[in-house]
Amino acid sequence: MPIVPAMPTMDQAIQVPISPKLFHKSVCYPIVGCYDNKEPYNNAALEIPQSPEHIDTHFLLFTQETPTTP
Repeated sequence: MPIVPAMPTMDQAIQVPISPKLFHKSVCYPIVGCYDNKEPYNNAALEIPQSPEHIDTHFLLFTQETPTTP
């Protein structure tokens, strides 16, 4: 009977070194500017913000002249 090697465990898979430079990304959006995931503004998942259209961002301005409607 042939011997089948065991599959690596999750701990073994995580120990594989990966260069952090592979994960550096940047993105620019009109009006709100550019973002990246490089130090010191990275997060644990190395994610960059989604587009304002995807998030459905709205910028509302309330003033003394229009305190209840933007």
